[in-house]
Amino acid sequence: MRKYAILFLIFLCGCSVAQIRQELFGLDINDLKSAKQKCTDVFDIKPSDCFSKVEGIISEMDATVNRKDTERLFLTASNFNNAYSYCINTTSLAVLIEADGPDKSRVFIFSKNSSLAKFVSEEVFKKLRE
Repeated sequence: MRKYAILFLIFLCGCSVAQIRQELFGLDINDLKSAKQKCTDVFDIKPSDCFSKVEGIISEMDATVNRKDTERLFLTASNFNNAYSYCINTTSLAVLIEADGPDKSRVFIFSKNSSLAKFVSEEVFKKLRE
């Protein structure tokens, strides 16, 4: 019975299994790493401090952090429609921070909406440079 319910949901949504997974659980870290278009830059900030700053910047944009993993320095967010008018409130964005040296962080920003990723990355990168 459970299989039929899932198949019925897939049929109603007209979405692929990956899209349904994203809607239910948000973007995954593998989605980010395999993305063809992602915005990235390197900053002279410790990765853990950079993660906290990025989370704060996203909150300042009136967006909602849906998931965060402080160990893997990964978060997903949505509700950017207050700061960026070319998306809907369910459009997800993911951020991954990796160490790029002793006190350096490489920040990756990805969304299926590439213009949203570009907009958010410009805002985040500008504030991280301040």
